[in-house]
Amino acid sequence: MKKSVKVIILLCIIWLLYGCSQFELKKSSETVAPMSNQKYLASYMFYSLPPLTSKNSENDYFNSLFKVIKYSEQNQKQYILVVDSSIYSDLLRMENGELLKDEEIYECSASDLTSFEQLELRKEFPSIISGNTPLTEEYLCAQIYYFYTVLNKAEQFDTAKEYTELDKMEAIKDILGYRYHYLNRYKKAHLTFIQEVDVKTISNTTKAKMVSSTIPLSNAGYMSNSIIMKLSKYREPIVIKSVGDSDLNALFNGDFQLKNKLVFIDNLKYHGYTYSEGIYNFYIGGSEAFYEYVNRPIDVTIVPVNLETLIQKPNSGEFFSDLKFESPII
Repeated sequence: MKKSVKVIILLCIIWLLYGCSQFELKKSSETVAPMSNQKYLASYMFYSLPPLTSKNSENDYFNSLFKVIKYSEQNQKQYILVVDSSIYSDLLRMENGELLKDEEIYECSASDLTSFEQLELRKEFPSIISGNTPLTEEYLCAQIYYFYTVLNKAEQFDTAKEYTELDKMEAIKDILGYRYHYLNRYKKAHLTFIQEVDVKTISNTTKAKMVSSTIPLSNAGYMSNSIIMKLSKYREPIVIKSVGDSDLNALFNGDFQLKNKLVFIDNLKYHGYTYSEGIYNFYIGGSEAFYEYVNRPIDVTIVPVNLETLIQKPNSGEFFSDLKFESPII
């Protein structure tokens, strides 16, 4: 009797183990995309904004961008905008209440200007700074005139007035307030900015609250652990362009993995996306389609556009909220 009971118990244990293993095997073979079942788009349109052509065009560029922000907010337009590292950095500076990088020479106290900075101001404002030995006040007037120009009130600049550093600070305050007002409306305006990283341009001095460094992929096909770690420090989605063929194939095949939650790779070979361990890599521009989950075919297209014509373009769609990633991207 005892022997038969033991046999029955043993058979039950074997059946349970076999049944569990079959269940696990079946479960692991299912390929369900870790996205919500809500309605999503099969194609998303990103818009790439042109880079700045010169230092003197900065204010016109951002004033045009502010108009887009205002229009988007008033008309419920949704745009995902791809910008280069310098523009992205300036956007973050303005959002943080700082002047643009190239404006530091005008913010600096006139008495603390270096000889190089003095020379630059003399070249830019020859009508204000004259003579071989200009006075500190002349450099100050040049700085203030610049800020008046930014504020569209250059006609109010009085060459006969004795300006002070306090006058300059008041002008800076007005500029920062104006820019901050618009830059903090872009979220309400349903705008998303994504930084573009070109592998041909190496810069590890980017100062931004959301970007720790700008270290590109190796175009020669060599991805070191240090570069992978630095790229993985990006806390925001990025677009990577000019990726070498060997690095592209290695990334696609999973030979190495960036730790960013979301990366867009501009290339000529693949389109679609891969997914692994909570990380999405979207491939843009290639001819060969691949979708990690066939029940979720999603493509991203990047279209170059000017700020003047952007408002005429269709919506990008709410890419980030539509996908409902397992882990927060931002």
